[in-house]
Amino acid sequence: VILAVWFASKCEKFFSKYIPDLVKFFFVPMLTLLVTIPVSMLFLGPVATFGSTLISEFTLAVRGFSPTLAGAVVGLTWQILVIFGMHWGFIPVYINNVQTLGYDNVMMPFFACTFATSAVVLYAPADGTISAFFPTGHAIGMTTDQGAELLMHVGMDTVQLNGKGFTPFAAAGDRVKKGQKLLEFDMDLIRASGYSLVTPVLVTNADEIGEVFPAEAGKQIQAGDGLIGVGASM
Repeated sequence: VILAVWFASKCEKFFSKYIPDLVKFFFVPMLTLLVTIPVSMLFLGPVATFGSTLISEFTLAVRGFSPTLAGAVVGLTWQILVIFGMHWGFIPVYINNVQTLGYDNVMMPFFACTFATSAVVLYAPADGTISAFFPTGHAIGMTTDQGAELLMHVGMDTVQLNGKGFTPFAAAGDRVKKGQKLLEFDMDLIRASGYSLVTPVLVTNADEIGEVFPAEAGKQIQAGDGLIGVGASM
C-alpha cells in the first residue's frame, strides 16, 4: 500500500502539472487511479511480495545458523516490516509449521517486539499542574511551572475510541513532577482500529511566553530527552 500511494503521489503531481485547471478536479484523480491501479497490481505488488520472500528466506537462513541471532534480527525489524507489509513472507512458513508439525517456533521472536510496544507510557515533560485530562484519556492539558500551557494529544481522531486502550495515571488538578507517569496507551490497539499514532505536543500559549524551540527534526526522542524549549534555545 505504501508503495502504491508513493507511486500515486508521483502520478498526481505529473498530471497536475500538465492538465488545465479547468478540468483538473476531475481528470487528475481519474488518470492517477487509471495508471496506479494496474502498475500496483502488475509491478509494485509482485516486487513487494518478492522482497518479503527474500527477507523471510534470509531470516530462516540466519535461524538455521543461530536461533538467538535470528530472534534479535526479527525482533529489531518486525515493526518496520509490518509498516511496509513485508512481514507477509513469514506467514506461509508459520501456517505450514502449524499444519505439518502442529506447532510453530518461527513467530515467537516477533512477539517480543509486539509486547514491547503494546503499551507506551508521552510522562510529564516538566513540573506543573494537569489543567485538563479528557475523560477518554486521549489528550492531556498541562501548565508547567514556567507558565507554558501544553496540549498532548495521543494519535489522530482517537477520541472515537471512547477511552479504549488508554489508562490514565493522573487527573485534572493534580500536581505532577517531571517524569511522573501520566498515561499509558496501547499502540497496537490504536493502529488496529485504523487511527494514526502521530501525537502532537503543542504549546498553546506561545504568544505569551516567548519563542518556542522544537527538537531537531528527525531526531529520535527517548523518555527524558528534550522535546520543546521555551524562551531559550535547547
